Amino acid sequence: MRKGTIEMWSILLVVTTLLFQLRVEATSLPPFQNGNVLPLVQAKEILVIGKKSGQWILNAQGVVPAAGRSFIVSDKLDYKLKRFDRSGRIIAQAGKRGNGPGEFRAPGPIASYQDKLIVADFASPRVQVFTQGLEYRSMFYAPGPVVDMSTDNGGNIWIGALTGSARQFLYKVDPGGEVKQKIQLRSMADNEFDQLLSFCIDRAGEIIVAYAYRNEVEIYDQDGNLKKEFEVPGIPLRPKKKVVSRGLFSKGIEIPEDCVLRSVAVDSQHRIFVLADEYTTNPGRDVYALDNQGKLLLIVTLSDRSSRIEFGPGDELYSIEQNRTAVKVYELRTEHKKNIHKGG
Repeated sequence: MRKGTIEMWSILLVVTTLLFQLRVEATSLPPFQNGNVLPLVQAKEILVIGKKSGQWILNAQGVVPAAGRSFIVSDKLDYKLKRFDRSGRIIAQAGKRGNGPGEFRAPGPIASYQDKLIVADFASPRVQVFTQGLEYRSMFYAPGPVVDMSTDNGGNIWIGALTGSARQFLYKVDPGGEVKQKIQLRSMADNEFDQLLSFCIDRAGEIIVAYAYRNEVEIYDQDGNLKKEFEVPGIPLRPKKKVVSRGLFSKGIEIPEDCVLRSVAVDSQHRIFVLADEYTTNPGRDVYALDNQGKLLLIVTLSDRSSRIEFGPGDELYSIEQNRTAVKVYELRTEHKKNIHKGG
């Protein structure tokens, strides 16, 4: 990819992130039709890390589980990786601002497999590999600025990247950065925003993709075959749009007013959890759980607006909240009684 193209997509990714973070509250829509009977699930906070806990997080971009029920956070504005234990204490940290080994322009998306930790620079194709003890190991460049990453059971790294093409791909690379395979996503991007996505990989190796600016979830096998596609019930297909002026004598451009689906994660029971953004009863807090056929199983409501979710050991749910200045760990508890969730 040419340098100019990489810079263009990097700028787009930065602007889009600002739209995510500086958004105002929107009028919420009912999450699904009246009469659906769902289990009542409580999200109980079991750990909160942030200003109130005495552990400062300036701008968390990613969180992944690590050994000993610890977890690792990439803090973009502190230029560091931070590993926390179960009490919320920092037990290791690494990184500083720079372009050298173990340094960051700003740490962004992260993924892990066994002792490996993979970290992409924010809005950049630069990817570094660390141990979970946060020791630097190697560096490589992705095909474009990285929007999300995951790993499969074979230790392969899967990368979603902005390449400037209307055709979207996920790339499978080895720890040295060599592209072993790429799978083409079914959906064609009508515009730059359509290429922004979140994805995860379940224990069976299936790849679940959710798009930020359209209500669409796709499931692929690792050969790139589309197995299923569906919408999250009760959420509009597309966000509203607004016109942004380029200047006094320039024609305005249309951009999405809000994000639709912010993040996706999968638990050990193969349930797909999608974090909805503005177009739900509790914007940025409602997490929809669906089976692999798209059937709605339950809705979990978090205590604060979330930017990203991830599952850890025992299906504990990690959530980046409070404008990315806090990380919470939730235990999901299912009540025996039934709850009828009614739309507005």
